[in-house]
Amino acid sequence: MHPTTARVTVFLVGDDHRTLETLGSLLRSVGYTTKAYGTPKTFLADHDSSVHGCVVLDLAMTLNGLDVPQEFAGIDRPIIFLAGKESVPASVEAFRGTAVDFLIEPHKETELLGAVKAAVKRDSHRLHFLAVAHRVDKLSLRERQVLALVVRGMSNKKIAAGLGIRETNVSASRERALKKMGSKSVAEVVRIMSKNEDGMNVRFGSKADICSPPLSCPLRANSRLS
Repeated sequence: MHPTTARVTVFLVGDDHRTLETLGSLLRSVGYTTKAYGTPKTFLADHDSSVHGCVVLDLAMTLNGLDVPQEFAGIDRPIIFLAGKESVPASVEAFRGTAVDFLIEPHKETELLGAVKAAVKRDSHRLHFLAVAHRVDKLSLRERQVLALVVRGMSNKKIAAGLGIRETNVSASRERALKKMGSKSVAEVVRIMSKNEDGMNVRFGSKADICSPPLSCPLRANSRLS
């Protein structure tokens, strides 16, 4: 049993059955779940972005004249490209911002496992981002206003004065917001809202949303709202 990989799926995409089986065997030996697809079309039709994992895409397959199908540009998932000895095709250059790695054949098993490990770590950040964004979506505008200002260190009294509401209403909105965020404290909200190493973060809304008229805005004009 490999507890760190047991719930992770590596999606293998390529038209060489032997290559897919070799890759799958290696990945399963260290605990990953694998799903193989003979064409990009079958993978895209079956893709579920809520599943934790990454894609290993074999560029050696024939794709109707395309090195990489354009549809992959919209995949919300780390992708590892396997390329031949020749240089990486120009058509995949646009993926360098989202792909975790490009492995040139022949690659070592340790290189593939290392690339998959990095991709899985990055995908865990993606899923965390989506989970937090889902919680924020549940907040009402008032709850977003209050919690955004609480996170900035403002007291209930100052928030009430700035938003033109009663302090008891601030307290009530604060408690509801913490409950919806699944947090017991403001410090915990700050932690889960913080940027991860990929630079992703979730915002409570724009300054215009938090300082919506006719309420006066307790934020400085040059401050940033996170």
